[in-house]
Amino acid sequence: SVYSIVAPAGSILGGLAMDIWGRKKLVILGMFFLFLGWLVIACAQNALVIIAGRIVEGIARNTVASSLTVLTDELSDPKIRGNIICGCVTSVSAGIIGISSLGAYLHWRTASAIATMFSHFSLLHL
Repeated sequence: SVYSIVAPAGSILGGLAMDIWGRKKLVILGMFFLFLGWLVIACAQNALVIIAGRIVEGIARNTVASSLTVLTDELSDPKIRGNIICGCVTSVSAGIIGISSLGAYLHWRTASAIATMFSHFSLLHL
C-alpha cells in the first residue's frame, strides 16, 4: 500500500522535473532510483527498510513511467501515437503484475533481486 500512497508524488515530481532536466535524463535518474529501491528491498533486514525501499521504488517507478510516456509521445509518429502511448501504460501495468506474480511464487528476497536485475539491465541500455 506504500506504493499507492507515494505514486502520485512520483508523477508530480516527474512532471515538474521533466522540464528542468529533460525527459531522457529523468528516465535515467529514475531508473537509477528504481534499481536502488529494489536493491534496498532485496537486502532489507526489517520492515522499516522494506517500506523505505518501497517508497523510493514507488516514486521512481512513477517518475520513470510519466517521463518515458511523454518522451515516447514526443518522438512517435502522430498517426500511431495513441497506440504507442497505450502500449506504454499497458507495459507498466504488465510489469507490475509480473513482479507481483513473482512475489506470489518466490521468496520476497528472490523476487526483489529479480526486479533489481530488470531495472539494472534497463539502466545499462539507456
